[in-house]
Amino acid sequence: MQQFTARFGSLIQGAISGFDRLLLRGSLRQLNHAHGMEVLLFMKGILFKDYDNYVKGVSQRVKQASIAPFLEQKLPVEYLRGGDTDKDQRARQIAAERGITSGDVCVLSATELAPAFEHRGTHIVIRKRPSLALYHYFIHPEFGWMSTTGADALDALSWIRSTFPLRPRSTYTDVVSFRHSRLYERAGVAGPADG
Repeated sequence: MQQFTARFGSLIQGAISGFDRLLLRGSLRQLNHAHGMEVLLFMKGILFKDYDNYVKGVSQRVKQASIAPFLEQKLPVEYLRGGDTDKDQRARQIAAERGITSGDVCVLSATELAPAFEHRGTHIVIRKRPSLALYHYFIHPEFGWMSTTGADALDALSWIRSTFPLRPRSTYTDVVSFRHSRLYERAGVAGPADG
């Protein structure tokens, strides 16, 4: 491409190259509705009244497994107070200050309104409430700046690191196939499919 633009530069008005952004979303299908959470709790033998204690323990283990690689590398894990801080800009600032051009950069967290389960009467319901959101930032050597949000971050970063260096021109449809089970394994928690 560079040879082509060098040779025909006077005839070219503009060029588009690569991805500006690639947004991938996924969810644990069994757990994206209240009934699915009720079924999971039943399968694990957890009473609805014990839901809060159970989920706090799981959340803490998943969070610790998610940030552990960053802490091991002595990279920042920062909580951002207030909603006015641009997370992407802050992560780029950290990368610049530390001279990071490839690999893990940081984890930023913030309290945000998000759909969450809670025990109400004889059911589990979903409502929006303040929740801790984790944003993991990473610079891939070929694809550049990347970030993941939420519990999928650990799996997504592991998948990106292990797949793209081997198959840099692979299709992105593979990205949505990563499984959350590895995240649960590392956190020492049985995932929804494990019963």
